Amino acid sequence: AYEFLPLDVRTLDVNVNDIVTDVATSGAKINIMSVTQVKVSSEKSALYVAAEHLLHKSNAEINEIAMKTLEGHVRGVCATMTIEAINSDRDLISSSIQTQATGDLLNMGIEIRSFVIKEIEDEHGYLEALGVKRTEEVKRDARIGKAIANREATIQEAIAAQEAEKANAEAEAQVALYHRDRDITRQLAEAEVEKERANKEISFDIQDSKRNQELIVEKRTIDLRDKEKSIEVQTAEVKRKEQEQIAEQ
Repeated sequence: AYEFLPLDVRTLDVNVNDIVTDVATSGAKINIMSVTQVKVSSEKSALYVAAEHLLHKSNAEINEIAMKTLEGHVRGVCATMTIEAINSDRDLISSSIQTQATGDLLNMGIEIRSFVIKEIEDEHGYLEALGVKRTEEVKRDARIGKAIANREATIQEAIAAQEAEKANAEAEAQVALYHRDRDITRQLAEAEVEKERANKEISFDIQDSKRNQELIVEKRTIDLRDKEKSIEVQTAEVKRKEQEQIAEQ
């Protein structure tokens, strides 16, 4: 007669009650509900081991062997840890249980594919209290975070306002400086224009005075010439009359 070992994957619920945690101190008890996937190994060397230990077992008996082995490791891992540690990092606990159980299961030709903790509970509501505490801590941290964020926002707004005020002051100073330079430039230009105008007026006055002097000199010269001509005429007239008198004698 032939006997067969099923090599399909088995999904099993592993529920372990009254697990004593942190044996060295508190000894608090919890219940863990988990799910695992196992199968009879198809590796050649492991298959010989499975045939030796499981060939005459029923599926229910094979399942029971896997679950009892895992239960032992669940209790062993949790015995060294506090409830808080177990509850805070379920993935780490699941990985640790799977790692420790792998060797024992392979010694019977069984592979473990996965182990996941679904739920943790205790009879005294300690985990629920931890959840409430954690919720309140999260709320508190959220309030603190919000307060810090508001404070940072206020500080940043104040800094931004200060920078804006500084920028406005610098802009106003630049505008004032521009106006000052513009006014100075305009005043210098006006002064230069006034100077040129004054110089032109002075030059004109000098030229006008010079022209007047020239006219005076010219007029005096003309007057002098007129007098000289008048004297010449008078002298000629006197000579003419003298000649007439001489002629009459």
